[in-house]
Amino acid sequence: MAMCDASELNLGDVVVLGLGKTGEAVADCLLDNGHGGRARSVTVYGGLKSESGESTRALEAAGARVVCGTEDIEGHYDLAVVSPGISEFSDFFASAAAHADEVIGEPELAWRESPERWVGITGTNGKTTSTYLLKHILEQTLGAKVGLIGSISNMIGDEEFHAEHTTPESCDLQALFRQMADAGCTHCVMEVSSHSLVLRRVAGVHFAVGLFTNLTQDHLDFHNTMEEYAKAKAMLFPMCEKTAANADDPWTETVMKDAPQPVYTFSAKSDSASLTARDIRLAPSGVRFCALEEGDLVRVKTNLPGQFSVYNALAAISCARLLGVSLADAAAALETAHGAKGRVEPVPTDGDYSIFIDYAVTPDAIENVLTTLRGIAPKRLVMLFGAGGDSANMPTTVLADADFENGGINILSLLVATGLCPSRGEARRLVQQGGIVVDEKKVESIDESIPQEKFAGDGIIIRKGKKVFHKAVTR
Repeated sequence: MAMCDASELNLGDVVVLGLGKTGEAVADCLLDNGHGGRARSVTVYGGLKSESGESTRALEAAGARVVCGTEDIEGHYDLAVVSPGISEFSDFFASAAAHADEVIGEPELAWRESPERWVGITGTNGKTTSTYLLKHILEQTLGAKVGLIGSISNMIGDEEFHAEHTTPESCDLQALFRQMADAGCTHCVMEVSSHSLVLRRVAGVHFAVGLFTNLTQDHLDFHNTMEEYAKAKAMLFPMCEKTAANADDPWTETVMKDAPQPVYTFSAKSDSASLTARDIRLAPSGVRFCALEEGDLVRVKTNLPGQFSVYNALAAISCARLLGVSLADAAAALETAHGAKGRVEPVPTDGDYSIFIDYAVTPDAIENVLTTLRGIAPKRLVMLFGAGGDSANMPTTVLADADFENGGINILSLLVATGLCPSRGEARRLVQQGGIVVDEKKVESIDESIPQEKFAGDGIIIRKGKKVFHKAVTR
């Protein structure tokens, strides 16, 4: 796995910190070995004696000097390349900084010619759709080939790949960067999860733009408190040249405290933001609004419904503006943009009812989706979702936490596919409230539990849209 294309670079004397999979690949690439490397010399510091072995012998045979068992770097280097697992606060990093003219991360070396073209979007909700919208804007306005990394799939141009995590492990992430560069991508738009920031999966990445969408309850099994969750999200922004944030979110000030200034802000409520949505009009077919930026006013139209689609559009426009796309061009591109799969995704039906797939998980996201669908004015809103386990994260608990009454939801019927016994815990409470619990082994026959003749004028939402549910309801 070659992590960089050094054929056009003259890097001089290079020291590589970290002798893992990625460190080996970087050193191998810099040593030429068929990759056209241009480093005058390569020294690899492993730090641990246990890291020496077959890989060390192979690198030494190729011409590298390998040092294991110490973090005290000696000599002077033109460039230090740091593996993602090495903290910039460590003595190892400090030693490299003291002995090299420049210190960069492995991902920066992978795209040494264009490190300014990464965009990172973080937040609880809106990341996925915002990345898809931004990818479309950049393709339409710049004619660029754009890579995308996120929770639904990874993309290189129009080619899709399976996504295991919202943000891949560091080694997999760098391999994706390499594939994108080889395929001619000039930009990469990616979701940056709080897990990836804490676990340093994106360490060393130099983001041209970083954007914060919002912060609501999620992942507290990992972060414990909302304050820790916010602190994790905030880790992205010191890694960015330019930043943008949702001015309407109460956590923005906390999350953006250490971000490069000024922060480009967007709002659907206040004219004091850098970019403001005015005259918002919501319809089942999509949203329309006027985008105001420093006296410039342009009309924006998308085919995505719901108030949250206004924020997603504003987020995408904000990133585009920071990348040099004009407000008018960004707005025009959005007219032909499509949302991400599983984000209020319509499913064709033969009857007088509507089916949408949405992967909303958090109370805030579920409430937003259901409020949007209630705005379509169905006679009844039916929600089908999968659940398993009597835990605090079970969807029935999430549903109870969402402020449905104030949002005017009034759900009259809930359908649940679950492996739980109807007499236990949350499933029992759901049945008592009039819901239906279906054994997961009988999920293929869920459509038999839905009297089609009763659906005239109904809005149906499928939560956590697994393929089997999709097939069962729509066949």
